[in-house]
Amino acid sequence: MNQETKEELLLRAIVEIDSECAYYIKQGGLGRTLYVDAITDKKASDVRKKLPIMWNNMYTVVLYTKDIEKPLDSV
Repeated sequence: MNQETKEELLLRAIVEIDSECAYYIKQGGLGRTLYVDAITDKKASDVRKKLPIMWNNMYTVVLYTKDIEKPLDSV
C-alpha cells in the first residue's frame, strides 16, 4: 500500500468512524489491519458498537491506552 492510499484511508476512518480516535494501519498475522486507539474504555466500547470487523478490506482492532475518566484515587 502506498503512502497516499494509506493517508486517504486514515482520513476516511477519521470522518466515518470517530474524529476523537487515533488510527494506524499495520500488516498483521491475518493481513492488513486498521487499529483504532479510542483512548478510554468507554470510547472504545462506543466505537466497537459501530465499527464492523472488516472495514475497506482491512481487519479492525479497537483498543484504548489509558482511562482518563477514572479518578486516580480509585486505582
